[in-house]
Amino acid sequence: MNCQRGIANVAVALWLGVLSCPAAAQPLPEVRGVWLNPPAFDAANRDTTLAKILAAKLNTVFLAAPPINGNYGWADPYLFQDFIDMARAQGLAVHGWIANHWRSGKANANFADPVERAAQVQWALDILGAYPGLAGIHFDYIRYKSWGMPDAAKMGGITETIRLTREALDNNIPGKLLTATTFAAAAASYLGSGASW
Repeated sequence: MNCQRGIANVAVALWLGVLSCPAAAQPLPEVRGVWLNPPAFDAANRDTTLAKILAAKLNTVFLAAPPINGNYGWADPYLFQDFIDMARAQGLAVHGWIANHWRSGKANANFADPVERAAQVQWALDILGAYPGLAGIHFDYIRYKSWGMPDAAKMGGITETIRLTREALDNNIPGKLLTATTFAAAAASYLGSGASW
């Protein structure tokens, strides 16, 4: 792993157990970010949103991505691009935020399926290719819809999806970051007793 990719990769790297940086490596930059849903960057709100981000001294925006090539998205493509341009003009890094288990429009992604993994990788490449101003892609909801006892094949599929995407970015769009939201099952206790990954 290249230690210069930034702190955004640290969570994924630790999760995958692949973080390895020489002792003399430069310190990783601090990421102070916010996730924005479409109402926050629509024409009526985007100036106020941007002012609040700057006042809070944030440096990164995770922006809800639009649909692309039949894959799910919940933002307007033009407003998405406009906010990327506005944020970058203010020195902010912007990452496209996608909801992985909703790729087909339903919460049914099976990351253990090689066809689904390939589609997930292509989705990330498509977003970053269509919006070159993005600093990276953010995986969210990279999990299964149903909750139950941990399943090694399912968890392995998620890990492999992240690994394959990182590899594809390195090979096709070097320098782009990949981040992922992960969580402990205990943090999702609102789903009821017995909920786990």
